[in-house]
Amino acid sequence: DDPDQNQGLRQHLDLLRFEDGILSVSLESACTMTFVHVDTKRADVATDHDDVVGSSGPEGEVDVRLEPGDVLFMHSAARYEWTHGIAARRKDVWEGAEIERGRRVSITLRRMCKAGWNLEED
Repeated sequence: DDPDQNQGLRQHLDLLRFEDGILSVSLESACTMTFVHVDTKRADVATDHDDVVGSSGPEGEVDVRLEPGDVLFMHSAARYEWTHGIAARRKDVWEGAEIERGRRVSITLRRMCKAGWNLEED
C-alpha cells in the first residue's frame, strides 16, 4: 500500500507569477479532479462524489475524471476563476462505480511571467 497514492492535492489557484495557460499530463493512475468556482462560499470540498463528467455537484463545483495519458489545459476563466484539487482518498466514485486509486504522477508545464523572475537587470 503506497501512502502517497492517497495524499491528494489541496484546492488552489496556481500562482499569478505564472502566465495564463497551464498544461498538465496525468500518468499512471486515474483520479477525479474537482473544480470549485472562486465565488462559491465553501470552507472545504466534499470528498464523496458521484457526478458524471460535465455535470456539477454542489453549487459551483464540477468534477473532471483524469485518466492516464489525459492532458488538462487550464486558461482564462478555468485558470483564474476556478480552484482545482484532488481529494485525499483511496477510491473515487465515478458514474456510480467505485474505482480504486493507484499512484498518480502528473507532469505540469507552466511559464513564469517575465516580471515574476525577479532578476537584476544588467
